[in-house]
Amino acid sequence: MKHLFPVLVALSVAAAPLAAATYKNSTYQAVTQSVAVSLTSRGSGGTRPAKQVFVSVTRLDGAPVRQGDMTAAGGFASVVACSGGKPLGTVVAGIRGAAAEFEVLCVEG
Repeated sequence: MKHLFPVLVALSVAAAPLAAATYKNSTYQAVTQSVAVSLTSRGSGGTRPAKQVFVSVTRLDGAPVRQGDMTAAGGFASVVACSGGKPLGTVVAGIRGAAAEFEVLCVEG
């Protein structure tokens, strides 16, 4: 986790937010909003395209997301945020009402 913070500091916004999307599995529903970003290497100065995804996860049964749900809800958030890519890190942003909020950093490949 300590390696994630220098990467996050190196982010720069490359474009306006992308369209929101909604995903469901047997337990959860996730609503995502993405922003295209560039990761900048401190050593070489090279950049790599990525996306920062804000994910709000709720339970399909209407119950609030609780602390015991966070591992499964975070895993679901990472999967839907990075479809076709690789999650570099998932951060719990908090619980708002019945939803768990996550931020996920993804790269392609």
